[in-house]
Amino acid sequence: MEAIIINNVSEFEGLKNEWENLFIKSRCQNIFLSYDWHFTWWKYFCGKNDLVIVRVVENGETIAIAPLYVGKKFGFNCLSFIGSAVSDFEDFLFLEGSRVNQIVMSIFSVLESYKRWDILRVKKIKKSSNLYSCLKEFVQNNDFSSCLTKHKEGAPYLENPGNWESFAKQLKTKFLSDSKRRRRKLSDMGEVSFSGNIEDAKEIKETMDKLRELHKTRRNSKGEKSFLEDAACFEFFCDFARKMHEKNVLHLSSLRLNEKVVAVNFGTTLDASYGYQIPVFDQEYKPYAVSRLLLMELVKECFDLGIKKFDFMLGDESYKNDWNPIIEDLYFFTCAQKTKRGIVAKFLFSDFNMFIKRILKKAW
Repeated sequence: MEAIIINNVSEFEGLKNEWENLFIKSRCQNIFLSYDWHFTWWKYFCGKNDLVIVRVVENGETIAIAPLYVGKKFGFNCLSFIGSAVSDFEDFLFLEGSRVNQIVMSIFSVLESYKRWDILRVKKIKKSSNLYSCLKEFVQNNDFSSCLTKHKEGAPYLENPGNWESFAKQLKTKFLSDSKRRRRKLSDMGEVSFSGNIEDAKEIKETMDKLRELHKTRRNSKGEKSFLEDAACFEFFCDFARKMHEKNVLHLSSLRLNEKVVAVNFGTTLDASYGYQIPVFDQEYKPYAVSRLLLMELVKECFDLGIKKFDFMLGDESYKNDWNPIIEDLYFFTCAQKTKRGIVAKFLFSDFNMFIKRILKKAW
């Protein structure tokens, strides 16, 4: 077993076939570990950052990939997950059935010798992931240089009991009746239609533009800025959408009233899992709960098609609780180099933050 660091774009490009094969063999249900997600993000946001992708090889076969990069933060060299700012979950990609503990130790060994970083920060790690189990053991057997803390938000998801009808029995009667009432009121204004998976290239472009418009309006109404207002970020999602469309993974859906788009969701489908990534709606139709109505259509479609998991992705928004979701814990891993810079970086990014949180908690 050998861990190799890839730190130039040409090697990154050359890794595409092996990465995609590993993604398939691993039966990965995390779109944020796909080659296209990482390479597309790097295309738009690499800046002055340095690639540090760790590829683990055994008998000539790639059995694991740790997609990392080094960027500056407060003057320190921070080793982070590629695409961290826009990824709901972070993880390493492992071949199914591989010796994960040994692989992780191999990755850390080569990273320790690399030296061009002060602190490693991997956020939003699912408790069910193999990486979490390894990191938990790593922290217990390590010294002050590493820690694993629970993320403030969880990862809610729905499990398919067989079909929509069976699932609906788990929901509150009041919630279902209220949804039907709002649907009727919306129908009084005209024809309501659901586009389950937009496939026409021109329509995808139009829907992405609408997604951006609605997301901007929604965020601005709250005094916030939409991440899709940033030209590079929007182009990243459009580019990624085109690539996922080619692979039949993109699931761009909408709810329409008389052909007018009133709600949109940017999602992805990976075999047995649906990712509910960017839902937006037209503020004018908020009284009709159009976003909920679109979500209901999506859950119905997924469960009746036999998709086992409907993933709400990261976030504890209150509307998700109406669906009685299972909530998985997420964790944040920090590991510092055993140097003066590493010790200071860990204090600033981990210990100091925890200290401030404790003070604020007592103050409240």
